[in-house]
Amino acid sequence: MTEVMVERSFPEPLTDEVMSISLARTLGCMELHHVVWRRSFLSADRRELVCHFTARDAESVRLSLRQAGSPPGLVWSCTVHDAPGIAESDLAEAGIYACCTAVEPGRFEAQLAGESPDPSCMAIHRVMSVRSYVSNDRRRLIGLYRSRDAESVRIVLQGGGRAIERVWPYRHMAP
Repeated sequence: MTEVMVERSFPEPLTDEVMSISLARTLGCMELHHVVWRRSFLSADRRELVCHFTARDAESVRLSLRQAGSPPGLVWSCTVHDAPGIAESDLAEAGIYACCTAVEPGRFEAQLAGESPDPSCMAIHRVMSVRSYVSNDRRRLIGLYRSRDAESVRIVLQGGGRAIERVWPYRHMAP
């Protein structure tokens, strides 16, 4: 099975009603294509939704979302890496999402080894890396962090030799 991420942006904030209707439509298609929804991250402004699935391949996720009438998004296969010593409770308490890209593959090798971008900087700003999703081509990374605010995470990540696309607080949703 393959880990797959889907990133989507919306012109209008998503309401709970719209999300419930979309989930109900999508579940049948996901079952048909052997796609399992793991969790989703909804930005505080409710205009960005990132979902983690397990499936045979990324195309199975694309097909199930398309057939359910979900809007298209960026779909990519990845590996999942928890920081050393992280418990499920730490994952539940994480609330800051960061998406970074690298011009050259391999910029995320430290995260793959469970290392922090800069441990002393993370300690100063009270940022804890909880989980990373690293694209199979090693050019894209989504990180989940425990922190008091998104700006602290942004400061920690700025010195890591990667382009920071977005950092925002999120609401965690899981089946």
